[in-house]
Amino acid sequence: MRPAAVVAALCLGEQSCVQHQSAFPPTYDHETNVTCGVTDGRRGLYASREFRVGEVVAHVPEHLHLWEPTIPAAIRQNAADCPPGAYANAVLAAGVLEARRDPDARFRGFITALVQITAPSINNLPVFSADHRTMVNVTRPDLIGSQQQTVECVRNISAQVPRLKDQAPALGEILWSLAIVNSRAMRSTVGRWALVPVLDLVNHDFEPNVEVRTADSGHGAMYLQATRQIQGGEELLRSYGDLSNTELLALYGFSVPSNPRGMVMPYDFNLIQPEDKGVPSDVSCTPVLRWPMLVSDAVAGYTSEMVSCLYARLSRYYLDHPGEMLPFDADNLQLKTFESLVGLCKAKHQQLSQLHDVINRLRQHGQKIGDLVSVALADSAVGDLRILQACMDAYQRAVAIAWDSSGPNWC
Repeated sequence: MRPAAVVAALCLGEQSCVQHQSAFPPTYDHETNVTCGVTDGRRGLYASREFRVGEVVAHVPEHLHLWEPTIPAAIRQNAADCPPGAYANAVLAAGVLEARRDPDARFRGFITALVQITAPSINNLPVFSADHRTMVNVTRPDLIGSQQQTVECVRNISAQVPRLKDQAPALGEILWSLAIVNSRAMRSTVGRWALVPVLDLVNHDFEPNVEVRTADSGHGAMYLQATRQIQGGEELLRSYGDLSNTELLALYGFSVPSNPRGMVMPYDFNLIQPEDKGVPSDVSCTPVLRWPMLVSDAVAGYTSEMVSCLYARLSRYYLDHPGEMLPFDADNLQLKTFESLVGLCKAKHQQLSQLHDVINRLRQHGQKIGDLVSVALADSAVGDLRILQACMDAYQRAVAIAWDSSGPNWC
């Protein structure tokens, strides 16, 4: 049986939810299972009753998503030349801008509510200062590059689409639309990005009580499913992913105290040796080796899974390149694994250390004007330096350890 749709709603300041009745056909069967509320100054979505594990909490059909199929074809067509990393966000951002100018837009109520959210209040990458972007660029240069490409892509779309061409958005409005998309869009399990009324209100937690799912039809209808028992009045929380604080700040404008996810190391260890699709265990290592994340509770920053994967990949490399490691044995292979990992730690520690003045400016500026994002970004950098130092210290200790032949044993 198909779940009933939940009335699309957004929290507007301290007010109750504003139902977006205009988004639903008059005959559409819907019910409200969620409410908006504010806890400790944070707006969020709350369960209106008790939900069992596996029960659908909120369901929004695909024709009510702001996504490619519901965005004007002219936008999609003129986005065809956008770089792959910029296409999805550019289409959504242009869709928001176009709907904002259309008095008869099907998402008019949704857009009206979004307009009340200012870019400075989101305070994520699209409105970051040069110092903010410098810090993000250390670990996520891809975000910086794609951001610049996306702005240009939206500009190009705006120059071709009639409604946007007639009322050309200024740079500030383009950045606002990208701030909205960065912080509120979600990916369905069929792979498409979408702005989904109701679901976009769910806040983040590394221990969530709901997850976003896509309907079995595969057409893209998205819903929240309870992952544990939820009490009536309890806030609904989903995980935005295993993200570091720098990533959370860049994408969503907030950080998580004592976040165990450390910095992302922007290096693809798969370049050492291409994956062997004939070895299933090696294929499973491919995502682990691509831009690994340091974690605060690992001895040398890297997880044991990351170490084992790199050890296996290096082993195969030296088997394929006899003579490059002499003698080829477990001790030398383990040492090479460690040197590869710690070498990246050293390089990133040096890069961050050279940004000492930037870190101080962010902290002082943030404390002076009450900009929590600036302070959090500085704190994240200091935490990254600690993890990187621990990584380097572990190497100094490890070189004096007698290696055994059972595989990596230092993590």
